[in-house]
Amino acid sequence: MRTARPAVEERRSGWICLRALSPLFLCLLVAGCGKKAPPDPVEVKGRVDDTKKVGTPFLLVFHPQDESNRRHRPTVEAAAKTGSFTLECLPGRYKVTLAQPQGPAQEGGPATLPPETQPPKTIISTPKLPDWIIQAGYTDPQKTPWEIEVPEGGTTDLVLPLKP
Repeated sequence: MRTARPAVEERRSGWICLRALSPLFLCLLVAGCGKKAPPDPVEVKGRVDDTKKVGTPFLLVFHPQDESNRRHRPTVEAAAKTGSFTLECLPGRYKVTLAQPQGPAQEGGPATLPPETQPPKTIISTPKLPDWIIQAGYTDPQKTPWEIEVPEGGTTDLVLPLKP
């Protein structure tokens, strides 16, 4: 019987050691098996070619097409006269659409005035996008001809051509 005792004690000490080290193994396992960190947003500068054809202020909506950029859907207002824009987005593939800005209600006076003395709210209305833009698919992510790839370093010369 004395010969079995050291084996039992060795097993017990092995279990104690394993129990003591199991949190460490678990941390290493979780850290090693985690997903790759998502990339950082990059700067994208560009312009919509020939904005005179639009004739109204507009937004550009970037619809992500990759799993790596799905959590980010940037929207940017293009400069009305030049069509230029700057935004930050994750690298990857996007479909880009035009959207009409919604006219937000704006306060007519400072917020410190009592409600009964503030001027009424006004709604800013914007002209509707031309029908040819809608028919050409520029407002629909499924039909838009604008499919772009944003590189990991960003880009400063993206051109989105408007073709009726």
